[in-house]
Amino acid sequence: MRLKALKISVMRTTALAALLAATAAAGAANATIVFNLASPTGPLMPTETYTNAATGLYIVATGYNAQGHLTDLSAKNDSGDEHGLGLANDPTHEGEIHYGSGFVQLNFQDLVGKVKAGSTEFETGSTTGGEEWAVYGSNIAGSYKLSNLVSEGKSDATVAIQSLNKYKYYDFVEVTDPKNSGDNFLISEVTTTGLPPLPEPATWAMMLVGFGAIGATMRSARRNTVAA
Repeated sequence: MRLKALKISVMRTTALAALLAATAAAGAANATIVFNLASPTGPLMPTETYTNAATGLYIVATGYNAQGHLTDLSAKNDSGDEHGLGLANDPTHEGEIHYGSGFVQLNFQDLVGKVKAGSTEFETGSTTGGEEWAVYGSNIAGSYKLSNLVSEGKSDATVAIQSLNKYKYYDFVEVTDPKNSGDNFLISEVTTTGLPPLPEPATWAMMLVGFGAIGATMRSARRNTVAA
């Protein structure tokens, strides 16, 4: 009888531990995930992958010139809003996305189905001179001219991307003629919120066995109470 009680106690403890572990994993997954596009700094390759160490999720950035050919990316992490990702071909030597010189294309496909809908946002920087930026949704690498406008702005801003599975790529372009005002900007960072992972089959099994043991214990207790 004591052995049976011990087994039930162990199963109950196992189920509780599995439940706590699943709850902790869900809480961690619901935390904000940040992709810092200001690191690494300096001239970069045409394609860079930014991975969130805590989750393993990643986004891919690719630089294109005005003709749609690959060109080197560039990033900086200076004071104020002078931090983020741009292009090395910026004629002002600021390493930003310059009017008429090209665009940065971000690929968020690894996030699809793994993050909370509507939680993915990007932040722009270096727009204090009145620069106007635009973001286009595209399914073609290296071309935004046949794409659809997703969002636009004239200042540093944090902007949500509502539907990641609608487009494969998002193209960040400077659209202000420098004769009128500022002429370049940066993509500072991308943030999103992860979805809790599904429990492993072994975790489900432990939880079910444990809950079954708890139910059996409760039924046994009721029978003993009635008998008494």
